Amino acid sequence: MTRAFTAHPITDFVDPSQGARSAWFPAQLAAVAKDAIDLMRPKYGRYYGFEASAPSNAELAAFTIFAFR
Repeated sequence: MTRAFTAHPITDFVDPSQGARSAWFPAQLAAVAKDAIDLMRPKYGRYYGFEASAPSNAELAAFTIFAFR
């Protein structure tokens, strides 16, 4: 997931027309989570519930990593 943060820096999501950073951060988390899911899909994608649960779990993991950097 750290590689995904490197690949998707917050500066790629800065849009001054949206105002606060609180509008940009969810877009970055979604991009980081998508990369993580894409990396896990070949190994875990066939398991029941992967597609339903992986997006929110990946976003939570991304947020946790961001919070503790």
